[in-house]
Amino acid sequence: MRQGGLSRLRVWHQRGPDGSDLAVVLYEGHAPERFLQRTATSDDAFSAWFREQLVQAHGFDFSKPMPPPPELAIDEELARAATYSCSRGAVEDPAGWQSVMEELEPLRVEHGQVSQQIL
Repeated sequence: MRQGGLSRLRVWHQRGPDGSDLAVVLYEGHAPERFLQRTATSDDAFSAWFREQLVQAHGFDFSKPMPPPPELAIDEELARAATYSCSRGAVEDPAGWQSVMEELEPLRVEHGQVSQQIL
């Protein structure tokens, strides 16, 4: 899977209210579009096994014309990791130090700062 451009593959099976099944598949990596292309054309053991599984589980057959790719509807990162930084030091020129902090604030905000407190 890594040779196919993936760093992660996740599959969920969703049962519909009518009893139908749906596979929800998430491919992640630097080139996830290469994964199916490589799997369709490679003769290694994993690719052959994976093709068989796709036909059996989903009726997806690489020997037939490929369906159009899915259209992305939502791509939102809902959570970001919080990072806290605490510094303590003696300052000889508080006004000069404060002006440097103010000057660099746009850069900190651009890189994700959401708040600061100076005591």
